Amino acid sequence: MSRNGGDDRLEQFEIEDRNALIAEAIAELKAFDEFVPAKLYITQYISMLEPGTPDNVEYVGTTIIYNSDWLTKVIDRISIDIKSRVCTDIVAQVGSLKVSDFILKGDASSVATKLSLLYFTGQRPSAYENITSDLACELGGYQWGREPFNFKFYDFVDGASKLYELSHMRYRLWDKRARGYLSRFLFIGFDGAYEGYECGALCEDDDTDISRSGFIEIVEQEIIDVPRLGNTHISFPEQNFSSEEIIFSEYLPFRKMDSQYIDELYQLYQED
Repeated sequence: MSRNGGDDRLEQFEIEDRNALIAEAIAELKAFDEFVPAKLYITQYISMLEPGTPDNVEYVGTTIIYNSDWLTKVIDRISIDIKSRVCTDIVAQVGSLKVSDFILKGDASSVATKLSLLYFTGQRPSAYENITSDLACELGGYQWGREPFNFKFYDFVDGASKLYELSHMRYRLWDKRARGYLSRFLFIGFDGAYEGYECGALCEDDDTDISRSGFIEIVEQEIIDVPRLGNTHISFPEQNFSSEEIIFSEYLPFRKMDSQYIDELYQLYQED
């Protein structure tokens, strides 16, 4: 299993432990390669896992001990590269979707979750169900979290979310209509299906001494904490995700709203 110098300066038990981990890593690479839609061409990764110096390479003045510590670092590099490639493929699916597609509704995290579900299962995610932690561990029939790579569904969601944020996310501006629904969300509330928002998200908050910056943080947290349906923050005022609906997390962060309008909402908060 080793090349030139791969076993040098190692005890027999160290060689056996390392080789056992290499075998696990190769088996997991093959399993994940079969699972993902786009093949990873894992031959290059398997070659990286071989301890020792290739016949056509000569290191001068460098001594590498190919023990378990060396192997752990190689596995980390492979893991980072695979996650980067897969996240790129996940986000690339945007090109095949219409701008109005439900999958593209919501903030970057919501979109990345739905794109990841589409990628790993080959099926469109439901607009009425959220993925649970248990489901994320069994998604697509793959045994997530298995050593030594420990691939987890939400690791790919996080990576895809960051990539989508950089390459595709276009935040909406807080126009008059959106500001009006935000004010209603915070101070008045919505009837019907909006459990917990019948009187407004801040109707029971009586800390009127809070600073303006503190108020901004509270509002941004309330927007983050809006419940999700179909892995997407629910929309207002009818909760049907139509083009006329407002999803607050699709808009610029509250702190970037025009200062005049923040002041108006802050005054309402103090007077409420």
